[in-house]
Amino acid sequence: MAREKKNNRRSKGDGTVYQLKSGMWRAQATVGYKKNGNPKKVTRSAKTKSEALALLRQITIQYGSGQINVDGGITLKEYIPRYFETKKATLKIKTRTDYESIFRTSIIPALGHITLNKLTTAHINKFIKDDIESGESPNTVRKHKTILSGVLKNAVAEGLIYMNPVIYSNSVPKSKSKSKFISSEDMVKILAEAERIAGKAYTKSGGQSYVAYAVLLTAYHTGLRIGEVFGLRWKNIDLKEQIIHVVADVVEAKNEVGKYTLTTDDTKSTSTIRYIKISHKLCEVLANLRSKNTLPSDIVFKTSTDNYISPNNFRRVWRKILKNIGMEGKYKIHEFRHTHVSELHARGFNPIDIQRRLGHANMQTTIIYTHSIHNNDERMAEIFDEEIPKDDK
Repeated sequence: MAREKKNNRRSKGDGTVYQLKSGMWRAQATVGYKKNGNPKKVTRSAKTKSEALALLRQITIQYGSGQINVDGGITLKEYIPRYFETKKATLKIKTRTDYESIFRTSIIPALGHITLNKLTTAHINKFIKDDIESGESPNTVRKHKTILSGVLKNAVAEGLIYMNPVIYSNSVPKSKSKSKFISSEDMVKILAEAERIAGKAYTKSGGQSYVAYAVLLTAYHTGLRIGEVFGLRWKNIDLKEQIIHVVADVVEAKNEVGKYTLTTDDTKSTSTIRYIKISHKLCEVLANLRSKNTLPSDIVFKTSTDNYISPNNFRRVWRKILKNIGMEGKYKIHEFRHTHVSELHARGFNPIDIQRRLGHANMQTTIIYTHSIHNNDERMAEIFDEEIPKDDK
């Protein structure tokens, strides 16, 4: 369709559809004119001509109802706080904190300056390409893309934009999830060093070094996430029956004045609120820790000032342990969880039982670690009372 000459302008809101060399279709409508006389246009992309015509009708209707901001709209950076306000009731504290970190470190630096109504699929594709080239894993890039899509979907629902540009963006190459496990030989050395530094710690009431051994043994024997370990309270633990009730997660989140503080969050979903059996060995270690506690709070693993321990701060102790035994940078704390599953898999436990014990919301997450056959949670706890098996040579 030929374009109108400038002295024979279209009416505002009229437009056209045309096909690009790539095969995509584009809908474009004039919604005003700049001071220099050039038209202000709204452009949207679609896969088919019929979709483009539907988008053109949307532009015309929404321009006529005043929903189109011909001054350019707000930037993605400006919109994000509004998005969080909309989702306040549905986002868990940890989820919001994770999202804020991703926006701050990745999405806003790349796309934050662009107004929502100018953000195109081409921008998204460049963001994906740059993310991959920066060394981010495909799973991380896919997560960034999903979070961004959620924000823009919300903007569509609010009538700020007519199409989510992420929908037509390039797919991210899939990669198989690879879980890293701590070898048996290394596990013996790590726990021994943690026990050594705990024994030499200054305080006998609390502190990150003092509880290091009990924390790592709990992570290894239960498969709890590190935030769940630090969220434990004595009321959640029945040492006589050897049961832990997992109900909370310690996270760092912004408070009302914008500062990051420690707080407890309900675990991710109903699947993560669970009871699990624990070993005799872990019960003994926890009972010993409790007997020496002189601080009033009910927190199991606490600072010397009787507060929750920050998972991020505890990683300094973790790095120190690895450095002391010549394994600097070799493992991450989360690999205690992977190793726990590996132990259960090696003994032939049912993936459904493992899924329940770990609080996985779906079976696919568990299968990343294991393929196995049936048994029960009590027997799972008992295997951690056995001597750590030697690695096959």
